[in-house]
Amino acid sequence: MHSTARIAVCAAALANAWPAPSPPPPRPHPSFIAARIPGEDAFLINDYRLLWEEITASSLRRVPLREADRSDEQGKPGVRRAWFNEASLEGATAMFQNRSEAACFLHTHTLATSTVGSLEGGLLPVSQPGIMLANDVAHSHFDFFQPGDETVAAMGGKRAMLQKWHGAFVAGASLGQCFYIALSLDRACEAQRALLSTGAPFHVPAPADVARWSQAYVDDPFYGGYDGERVWEGMLRKARRLQPDFAQ
Repeated sequence: MHSTARIAVCAAALANAWPAPSPPPPRPHPSFIAARIPGEDAFLINDYRLLWEEITASSLRRVPLREADRSDEQGKPGVRRAWFNEASLEGATAMFQNRSEAACFLHTHTLATSTVGSLEGGLLPVSQPGIMLANDVAHSHFDFFQPGDETVAAMGGKRAMLQKWHGAFVAGASLGQCFYIALSLDRACEAQRALLSTGAPFHVPAPADVARWSQAYVDDPFYGGYDGERVWEGMLRKARRLQPDFAQ
């Protein structure tokens, strides 16, 4: 299979593999999922009009990385089309131009990340994924007029960012890693929301312990630096069961 087709299949799976509780609530609009095409100065991005479960490989759009190389239908600057959101294209372009290690970049507006991102203290290390990501999540404020390169700069080289009043941004060295970091961040925020909703006093680990434990997750071969590779194959199987047409 051509590399572009493989990325299309994986990116579509990424959009459809998100675990949902039963019965599942309406899935959130994906905002954007973008994947670099290996060997090309281009990336794939979802059609902005489609919901999570409507994204398929054939629906993904190929966009040249250089804005000067884009046609009107590919998001040429100054041209608007219904299928894309300018901020999404700006963000993906800035990420792939400025961070060579990033193979995938996504942005979501889940209830959990939008809530925790707006808290004064942001994400706290009060769950296993919260501890795992303690040193890898940036925090910033939402600005409707913020250009894509400023959004990427605000991440400070980290793999994830919570944005006040908005949601989350996640970058990964692979599609599997990007998915797993996004899932882990959402679960960390869900756990924090649940804890705070009790209204009871709660414990936060000492900063020194958080630093040691967070690094241990990265260093331990069993966890593999949380690159997502172990869970990714399972998510592909789940996508094939729940949304068998995603690869079309």
